[in-house]
Amino acid sequence: MRYAVIFISLLVLSGCGDDKPKKPAPSQQGNPVIQIPDFQNEVPPPPVVKQEEKPPVIIQPRVDQDALRRAELAAQQQRERLASTNNRTVLASQQAKTPQTHNQNYQSLKIGQDVSTLPVNRDFIITADRYIYATLIDSINSEIPGRAIVQVDRAIYGGSGKQELLPAGTKLICSYGSLQNIGSTRLNIQCTRGIRPDGVSFLLSGALVADMSGRTGLIGSVDRRFFERYGDAFVVAVLSSLSSLGSFKSPDGSFQSTAAENLANNLGEVTASILEESKNVKPIITIPAGTKIVIAPITDIFIRQVEQP
Repeated sequence: MRYAVIFISLLVLSGCGDDKPKKPAPSQQGNPVIQIPDFQNEVPPPPVVKQEEKPPVIIQPRVDQDALRRAELAAQQQRERLASTNNRTVLASQQAKTPQTHNQNYQSLKIGQDVSTLPVNRDFIITADRYIYATLIDSINSEIPGRAIVQVDRAIYGGSGKQELLPAGTKLICSYGSLQNIGSTRLNIQCTRGIRPDGVSFLLSGALVADMSGRTGLIGSVDRRFFERYGDAFVVAVLSSLSSLGSFKSPDGSFQSTAAENLANNLGEVTASILEESKNVKPIITIPAGTKIVIAPITDIFIRQVEQP
Protein backbone atom coordinates (compact mmCIF):
# COMPACT_ATOMS: atom_id res chain seq x y z
CA MET A 1 0.00 0.00 0.00
CA ARG A 2 2.77 2.42 0.79
CA TYR A 3 4.47 1.78 -2.54
CA ALA A 4 1.21 2.34 -4.38
CA VAL A 5 0.87 5.77 -2.83
CA ILE A 6 4.44 6.71 -3.85
CA PHE A 7 3.78 5.52 -7.39
CA ILE A 8 0.62 7.56 -7.75
CA SER A 9 2.44 10.65 -6.44
CA LEU A 10 5.19 10.26 -9.06
CA LEU A 11 2.63 9.99 -11.81
CA VAL A 12 0.94 13.16 -10.67
CA LEU A 13 4.25 15.07 -10.53
CA SER A 14 5.33 13.84 -13.94
CA GLY A 15 2.06 14.88 -15.46
CA CYS A 16 2.30 18.35 -14.02
CA GLY A 17 5.72 18.92 -15.63
CA ASP A 18 4.47 17.94 -19.11
CA ASP A 19 1.59 20.47 -19.08
CA LYS A 20 3.84 23.28 -20.36
CA PRO A 21 3.63 23.53 -24.18
CA LYS A 22 6.89 22.95 -25.95
CA LYS A 23 7.81 24.99 -28.91
CA PRO A 24 8.37 22.86 -31.91
CA ALA A 25 11.84 23.08 -33.36
CA PRO A 26 11.89 24.62 -36.76
CA SER A 27 12.42 22.07 -39.42
CA GLN A 28 14.25 22.53 -42.59
CA GLN A 29 11.05 22.65 -44.60
CA GLY A 30 9.24 24.87 -42.13
CA ASN A 31 6.87 22.08 -40.94
CA PRO A 32 6.23 21.65 -37.21
CA VAL A 33 7.88 18.67 -35.48
CA ILE A 34 5.65 16.35 -33.53
CA GLN A 35 7.12 15.33 -30.21
CA ILE A 36 6.48 11.64 -29.29
CA PRO A 37 6.66 10.98 -25.60
CA ASP A 38 9.39 8.64 -24.55
CA PHE A 39 7.80 5.94 -22.48
CA GLN A 40 11.02 4.07 -22.12
CA ASN A 41 12.47 6.59 -19.73
CA GLU A 42 9.55 6.35 -17.35
CA VAL A 43 10.21 4.71 -13.99
CA PRO A 44 8.19 1.49 -13.53
CA PRO A 45 6.05 1.32 -10.39
CA PRO A 46 7.35 -0.76 -7.58
CA PRO A 47 5.78 -4.24 -7.19
CA VAL A 48 2.92 -4.60 -4.76
CA VAL A 49 3.72 -6.99 -2.00
CA LYS A 50 0.71 -8.79 -0.56
CA GLN A 51 0.74 -9.21 3.16
CA GLU A 52 -0.08 -12.64 4.49
CA GLU A 53 -3.45 -12.80 6.21
CA LYS A 54 -3.17 -14.13 9.71
CA PRO A 55 -5.88 -16.63 10.82
CA PRO A 56 -8.31 -15.25 13.41
CA VAL A 57 -7.46 -16.04 16.94
CA ILE A 58 -10.18 -18.18 18.56
CA ILE A 59 -10.45 -17.64 22.24
CA GLN A 60 -11.54 -20.81 23.94
CA PRO A 61 -14.13 -20.15 26.71
CA ARG A 62 -13.18 -21.21 30.13
CA VAL A 63 -14.97 -24.37 31.15
CA ASP A 64 -16.34 -24.54 34.68
CA GLN A 65 -15.59 -28.10 35.65
CA ASP A 66 -17.76 -27.94 38.78
CA ALA A 67 -20.80 -26.76 36.82
CA LEU A 68 -20.19 -29.48 34.24
CA ARG A 69 -20.08 -32.15 36.93
CA ARG A 70 -23.28 -30.81 38.50
CA ALA A 71 -25.08 -30.87 35.13
CA GLU A 72 -23.97 -34.47 34.51
CA LEU A 73 -25.13 -35.49 37.99
CA ALA A 74 -28.56 -33.83 37.46
CA ALA A 75 -28.97 -35.57 34.11
CA GLN A 76 -28.11 -38.93 35.66
CA GLN A 77 -30.62 -38.40 38.47
CA GLN A 78 -33.30 -37.48 35.91
CA ARG A 79 -32.64 -40.69 33.98
CA GLU A 80 -32.89 -42.72 37.19
CA ARG A 81 -36.23 -41.09 38.08
CA LEU A 82 -37.63 -41.82 34.62
CA ALA A 83 -36.50 -45.43 34.84
CA SER A 84 -38.08 -45.80 38.28
CA THR A 85 -41.39 -44.31 37.02
CA ASN A 86 -41.45 -46.68 34.05
CA ASN A 87 -40.80 -49.64 36.33
CA ARG A 88 -43.68 -48.66 38.61
CA THR A 89 -46.00 -48.26 35.62
CA VAL A 90 -45.11 -51.69 34.27
CA LEU A 91 -45.52 -53.24 37.71
CA ALA A 92 -48.94 -51.61 38.18
CA SER A 93 -50.14 -52.87 34.79
CA GLN A 94 -48.96 -56.37 35.62
CA GLN A 95 -50.74 -56.26 38.97
CA ALA A 96 -53.93 -55.07 37.25
CA LYS A 97 -53.78 -58.00 34.85
CA THR A 98 -53.04 -60.53 37.59
CA PRO A 99 -54.85 -59.49 40.80
CA GLN A 100 -53.02 -60.30 43.97
CA THR A 101 -54.78 -62.50 46.50
CA HIS A 102 -53.87 -63.49 50.01
CA ASN A 103 -54.52 -67.12 49.16
CA GLN A 104 -52.07 -68.42 46.60
CA ASN A 105 -54.45 -71.30 45.78
CA TYR A 106 -57.37 -68.97 45.08
CA GLN A 107 -58.27 -70.61 41.77
CA SER A 108 -58.31 -74.06 43.35
CA LEU A 109 -61.05 -73.07 45.84
CA LYS A 110 -63.71 -73.15 43.06
CA ILE A 111 -65.41 -70.00 44.37
CA GLY A 112 -68.28 -68.71 42.24
CA GLN A 113 -67.51 -65.48 40.40
CA ASP A 114 -69.68 -62.83 38.74
CA VAL A 115 -67.98 -62.15 35.42
CA SER A 116 -68.63 -58.83 33.73
CA THR A 117 -69.43 -58.34 30.08
CA LEU A 118 -67.30 -56.44 27.61
CA PRO A 119 -68.09 -52.73 27.13
CA VAL A 120 -71.51 -52.34 25.49
CA ASN A 121 -72.88 -49.57 23.29
CA ARG A 122 -75.99 -48.43 25.19
CA ASP A 123 -77.29 -46.05 22.52
CA PHE A 124 -80.26 -48.37 21.82
CA ILE A 125 -80.70 -49.98 25.25
CA ILE A 126 -82.97 -48.96 28.13
CA THR A 127 -81.30 -50.60 31.11
CA ALA A 128 -83.22 -51.94 34.09
CA ASP A 129 -82.02 -49.12 36.33
CA ARG A 130 -84.06 -46.54 34.38
CA TYR A 131 -87.57 -45.28 35.15
CA ILE A 132 -90.26 -44.59 32.54
CA TYR A 133 -92.60 -41.79 33.63
CA ALA A 134 -96.18 -42.29 32.49
CA THR A 135 -99.83 -41.42 33.17
CA LEU A 136 -102.66 -43.86 33.83
CA ILE A 137 -105.28 -43.54 31.05
CA ASP A 138 -107.86 -46.07 32.30
CA SER A 139 -109.54 -46.06 35.68
CA ILE A 140 -108.82 -49.21 37.72
CA ASN A 141 -111.25 -51.21 39.89
CA SER A 142 -109.73 -54.33 41.39
CA GLU A 143 -113.02 -56.19 41.96
CA ILE A 144 -112.38 -58.02 38.69
CA PRO A 145 -108.85 -58.55 37.30
CA GLY A 146 -108.25 -56.69 34.04
CA ARG A 147 -105.89 -54.51 32.06
CA ALA A 148 -104.93 -50.85 32.05
CA ILE A 149 -103.32 -48.57 29.46
CA VAL A 150 -100.67 -46.06 30.45
CA GLN A 151 -99.02 -43.38 28.29
CA VAL A 152 -95.38 -42.30 28.46
CA ASP A 153 -95.01 -38.63 29.45
CA ARG A 154 -91.31 -38.01 28.80
CA ALA A 155 -89.16 -39.26 25.96
CA ILE A 156 -86.67 -41.94 27.02
CA TYR A 157 -83.20 -41.76 25.44
CA GLY A 158 -80.37 -44.26 25.19
CA GLY A 159 -77.29 -44.33 27.37
CA SER A 160 -75.52 -41.59 25.37
CA GLY A 161 -78.56 -39.31 25.43
CA LYS A 162 -78.61 -38.95 21.62
CA GLN A 163 -81.03 -41.65 20.42
CA GLU A 164 -84.73 -41.26 21.32
CA LEU A 165 -85.88 -44.80 22.09
CA LEU A 166 -89.36 -44.24 23.61
CA PRO A 167 -91.00 -41.05 22.36
CA ALA A 168 -93.57 -39.24 24.45
CA GLY A 169 -96.98 -40.74 23.72
CA THR A 170 -95.81 -44.37 23.71
CA LYS A 171 -98.58 -46.65 25.06
CA LEU A 172 -97.87 -49.45 27.54
CA ILE A 173 -100.35 -52.28 28.11
CA CYS A 174 -100.49 -53.43 31.75
CA SER A 175 -102.48 -56.00 33.72
CA TYR A 176 -103.59 -56.24 37.35
CA GLY A 177 -105.34 -58.65 39.70
CA SER A 178 -107.33 -58.33 42.95
CA LEU A 179 -106.29 -57.51 46.48
CA GLN A 180 -105.58 -60.77 48.30
CA ASN A 181 -105.64 -59.82 51.97
CA ILE A 182 -108.01 -57.79 54.13
CA GLY A 183 -105.36 -55.26 55.10
CA SER A 184 -103.91 -54.78 51.57
CA THR A 185 -103.74 -51.16 50.37
CA ARG A 186 -101.52 -51.42 47.24
CA LEU A 187 -102.42 -52.93 43.90
CA ASN A 188 -99.74 -54.80 41.98
CA ILE A 189 -99.69 -53.88 38.26
CA GLN A 190 -97.33 -55.23 35.59
CA CYS A 191 -96.76 -53.97 32.03
CA THR A 192 -96.21 -56.61 29.36
CA ARG A 193 -96.16 -54.74 26.04
CA GLY A 194 -95.37 -51.33 24.54
CA ILE A 195 -96.40 -49.63 21.29
CA ARG A 196 -94.57 -46.55 19.98
CA PRO A 197 -96.30 -43.85 17.90
CA ASP A 198 -94.40 -45.02 14.78
CA GLY A 199 -95.83 -48.54 15.16
CA VAL A 200 -92.82 -50.23 16.74
CA SER A 201 -94.01 -52.86 19.20
CA PHE A 202 -91.90 -54.46 21.92
CA LEU A 203 -92.48 -56.90 24.76
CA LEU A 204 -91.82 -56.22 28.44
CA SER A 205 -90.92 -58.99 30.88
CA GLY A 206 -93.30 -57.94 33.63
CA ALA A 207 -92.17 -54.33 34.15
CA LEU A 208 -93.50 -53.19 37.52
CA VAL A 209 -95.70 -50.13 38.03
CA ALA A 210 -94.78 -47.90 40.98
CA ASP A 211 -95.81 -44.55 42.39
CA MET A 212 -93.81 -41.37 41.84
CA SER A 213 -91.59 -42.23 44.81
CA GLY A 214 -90.58 -45.53 43.21
CA ARG A 215 -92.57 -47.73 45.62
CA THR A 216 -93.99 -50.80 43.89
CA GLY A 217 -97.78 -50.87 43.55
CA LEU A 218 -100.42 -48.17 43.35
CA ILE A 219 -102.60 -46.80 46.12
CA GLY A 220 -106.15 -45.56 45.84
CA SER A 221 -109.53 -45.64 47.54
CA VAL A 222 -109.91 -49.00 49.37
CA ASP A 223 -113.37 -50.51 50.06
CA ARG A 224 -112.94 -53.16 52.74
CA ARG A 225 -116.56 -54.41 52.20
CA PHE A 226 -117.33 -54.62 55.90
CA PHE A 227 -121.11 -55.16 55.45
CA GLU A 228 -120.63 -57.91 52.80
CA ARG A 229 -118.17 -59.63 55.08
CA TYR A 230 -120.09 -59.45 58.39
CA GLY A 231 -123.64 -58.21 57.57
CA ASP A 232 -125.25 -61.56 56.77
CA ALA A 233 -123.59 -63.26 59.70
CA PHE A 234 -124.79 -60.50 62.03
CA VAL A 235 -128.42 -60.84 60.84
CA VAL A 236 -128.36 -64.61 61.25
CA ALA A 237 -126.85 -64.28 64.73
CA VAL A 238 -129.66 -61.92 65.79
CA LEU A 239 -132.30 -64.33 64.51
CA SER A 240 -130.60 -67.16 66.34
CA SER A 241 -130.69 -65.14 69.56
CA LEU A 242 -134.37 -64.33 69.14
CA SER A 243 -135.26 -67.94 68.47
CA SER A 244 -133.51 -69.02 71.64
CA LEU A 245 -135.95 -66.89 73.60
CA GLY A 246 -138.83 -69.21 72.52
CA SER A 247 -137.30 -72.27 74.12
CA PHE A 248 -138.08 -72.73 77.80
CA LYS A 249 -138.18 -75.41 80.41
CA SER A 250 -141.01 -76.55 82.67
CA PRO A 251 -140.75 -75.89 86.42
CA ASP A 252 -139.72 -79.44 87.06
CA GLY A 253 -137.23 -79.26 84.14
CA SER A 254 -138.87 -82.00 82.11
CA PHE A 255 -140.51 -79.92 79.32
CA GLN A 256 -138.72 -77.94 76.63
CA SER A 257 -139.80 -76.42 73.31
CA THR A 258 -138.08 -78.59 70.72
CA ALA A 259 -139.07 -76.37 67.75
CA ALA A 260 -137.35 -73.28 69.13
CA GLU A 261 -134.29 -75.32 70.02
CA ASN A 262 -134.02 -76.80 66.55
CA LEU A 263 -134.35 -73.33 64.98
CA ALA A 264 -131.60 -71.90 67.15
CA ASN A 265 -129.28 -74.77 66.27
CA ASN A 266 -129.95 -74.40 62.54
CA LEU A 267 -129.36 -70.65 62.60
CA GLY A 268 -126.08 -71.19 64.45
CA GLU A 269 -124.91 -73.53 61.74
CA VAL A 270 -125.92 -71.04 59.07
CA THR A 271 -124.03 -68.27 60.88
CA ALA A 272 -120.87 -70.38 61.00
CA SER A 273 -121.20 -71.16 57.31
CA ILE A 274 -121.67 -67.47 56.43
CA LEU A 275 -118.63 -66.47 58.48
CA GLU A 276 -116.57 -69.11 56.69
CA GLU A 277 -117.63 -67.81 53.29
CA SER A 278 -116.95 -64.18 54.29
CA LYS A 279 -113.23 -64.95 54.36
CA ASN A 280 -113.28 -64.97 50.56
CA VAL A 281 -114.70 -61.46 50.35
CA LYS A 282 -111.73 -59.33 49.24
CA PRO A 283 -111.35 -55.56 49.53
CA ILE A 284 -111.68 -53.46 46.39
CA ILE A 285 -109.28 -50.64 45.46
CA THR A 286 -110.19 -47.92 42.96
CA ILE A 287 -107.50 -45.82 41.19
CA PRO A 288 -108.68 -42.89 39.07
CA ALA A 289 -107.49 -42.13 35.54
CA GLY A 290 -104.80 -39.48 35.22
CA THR A 291 -102.72 -40.84 38.11
CA LYS A 292 -99.00 -40.21 37.61
CA ILE A 293 -96.95 -43.40 37.77
CA VAL A 294 -93.50 -44.73 36.87
CA ILE A 295 -92.60 -47.98 35.11
CA ALA A 296 -89.61 -49.90 36.49
CA PRO A 297 -88.27 -52.50 34.00
CA ILE A 298 -86.86 -55.66 35.51
CA THR A 299 -84.77 -56.48 32.40
CA ASP A 300 -82.98 -54.39 29.78
CA ILE A 301 -85.09 -53.23 26.81
CA PHE A 302 -83.43 -53.40 23.37
CA ILE A 303 -84.91 -51.14 20.67
CA ARG A 304 -84.09 -52.10 17.09
CA GLN A 305 -83.14 -49.44 14.58
CA VAL A 306 -83.77 -49.45 10.84
CA GLU A 307 -80.63 -50.60 9.05
CA GLN A 308 -79.60 -48.22 6.29
CA PRO A 309 -78.95 -49.90 2.92
